[in-house]
Amino acid sequence: MVDAGDAAEAKGGRSGTGSHRPHAASRAPGVPRRPCAAPILLALLISACAAERRPPPSPPPPLPPPVARLPAPADDALLDDRFCQGLARTVEAAGTAFQALRLEGAGEGRWRARPLDGELDSCRVDGAGMLTATYACMPARPGHGDPGSTEAFYRRIEGRIDRCLARASWHPRRWVKAPEVGLAAGERQILWRDQAAWPRPALRLKVEQDYDRPGRWLLRFTAYMMR
Repeated sequence: MVDAGDAAEAKGGRSGTGSHRPHAASRAPGVPRRPCAAPILLALLISACAAERRPPPSPPPPLPPPVARLPAPADDALLDDRFCQGLARTVEAAGTAFQALRLEGAGEGRWRARPLDGELDSCRVDGAGMLTATYACMPARPGHGDPGSTEAFYRRIEGRIDRCLARASWHPRRWVKAPEVGLAAGERQILWRDQAAWPRPALRLKVEQDYDRPGRWLLRFTAYMMR
């Protein structure tokens, strides 16, 4: 015989089993929620559309114009030839107190003179006697006159004199170069002289102080006759 309480419990159990279905929100604790694909697809579509609407990149800036090529320096051999021609004229004129090199007068016993070459181009003749006259040249544009540039110029002209006087065209002259001599206050000079002649043509290259510009230096070339 079934008890009334048992019957009610059995009825309630059947009723709950037949009418109650588990909801999607009712899942076991710890089980992760499955992501929905629709929002991800929407984000990708929006990103793709934004990329299509993005303006194209700016063109690269134009290349700078080509740098103008500097003229090539004059050939050293050509410069040596010009220098040597001026040196030959100078030595030839020394026997007549440099009359062939004189230009307009610059005072008593003084004249402006023809340039030696393109660099030693500010020249003058002092004195009217063969043994007293001198022909001296300096650069018309002495530059900064700092020790470094003056030294480089000094050595360049020294080399040109050496190469010129070594040419066979000077025969029968016999040029001798004296060792460099140090002078007061840092000045110095080199002397060349013709040992085959009397009086002797002589050439002097000197680095000296520029008294018009304290602390600066000058290069002076001088030709003269010596006993």
